[in-house]
Amino acid sequence: MERDDINKAFDLIEKDIEKLDTQIRSDFSMEMDYAVAQINKNRDPKPQLSNIGTMMKEVGIGVITNLAAAPIFEYLKPFFGF
Repeated sequence: MERDDINKAFDLIEKDIEKLDTQIRSDFSMEMDYAVAQINKNRDPKPQLSNIGTMMKEVGIGVITNLAAAPIFEYLKPFFGF
């Protein structure tokens, strides 16, 4: 799993959640920020990616259309728990 791949996925998630409730956006941002911090410390971000996957399931994967349509999603699906 590469940092650039995760950053691309996070950029797509940010676009997908723009119109969601402020609290939901905040929860996603918190997990994404922590995942990036873990990567920067050369630590495993899998727990945060799993949490993000759980949140995507809760809001409905249909809401996450930009990410779901991107080729990077197929690569990251296992890390999100799909």
